[in-house]
Amino acid sequence: MRILTNMCKTQLEIFENRAQTQAKNKFHLDFLGFANTLMTKKTIKDVVRVIKEEAPKILGYSACQVFLGSDMDKTLYTLSTNVDENADKTIGVIEREYIIPNNLMVKFPDNLGYSGYAYLKNSICI
Repeated sequence: MRILTNMCKTQLEIFENRAQTQAKNKFHLDFLGFANTLMTKKTIKDVVRVIKEEAPKILGYSACQVFLGSDMDKTLYTLSTNVDENADKTIGVIEREYIIPNNLMVKFPDNLGYSGYAYLKNSICI
């Protein structure tokens, strides 16, 4: 009986190790795909959009928010990456892609809340 129990434990450990290895390999492939996608983006809006859409899938969360910090004016910025249907049609495509209007941006002091704490302390808040 003891031999059978040990064999079962060994088989279970092998199965768990295989499952962990498969999960680890999947994570690596997903992350490499994510990195490759990021490298093809040309604007900050596109980079933020990819991070907000793909990072939660890879890490297993429901959402992700990207904050950009400015040491010069002690401000954190986050921006909406939704496609603006009411975008000004009089400006060119280049301006529309590279200039971020104020109505799509949220800014606040870099010492405010969990985001500010994480930014200033270079830490992760969960």
